[in-house]
Amino acid sequence: MIDMAILLADRGARVSFISTPVNAARAAAAAGARTGVSIDFVELPFPCAAVGLPNGCENLDLLPSLESHHVELFFSAAALLRDPLKQYLLAQPPSPACMIADACNPWTRFVAGELRMPRLLFYGPSCLYTLCARMIKHLIIWDRYKDDPFEPFVGGER
Repeated sequence: MIDMAILLADRGARVSFISTPVNAARAAAAAGARTGVSIDFVELPFPCAAVGLPNGCENLDLLPSLESHHVELFFSAAALLRDPLKQYLLAQPPSPACMIADACNPWTRFVAGELRMPRLLFYGPSCLYTLCARMIKHLIIWDRYKDDPFEPFVGGER
């Protein structure tokens, strides 16, 4: 997402990168190497406590574990960003021309719809990743590795 923001800003677009404090800091660090690029980093507080997550769990890699319970809480918290995002966008003069949203935030479609704003969906995984994920599911490999989802395996197992 930050690469796309940089490309747009390089071409003269006004870009606001709206994220949570942890993710905005990560994105700003990634963009920091580029000089002369003007991107506004906007931080919306992530409502960890509202769903029972520890503070700072603003990204999947920061969750206590990847158990489905924690992942569900994470996405519930992310959906609570709907109203803060809408309020921020309403306060911007001039109104933003469009929204580019990460596919992991499907709730952004409601904000864009309510504001009658075009919304583009960014889906970051590569074609190879998508194919591998589909094959793992299709070959039912995942079920054999539930205890350690990061355990390597050799393709072609059945």
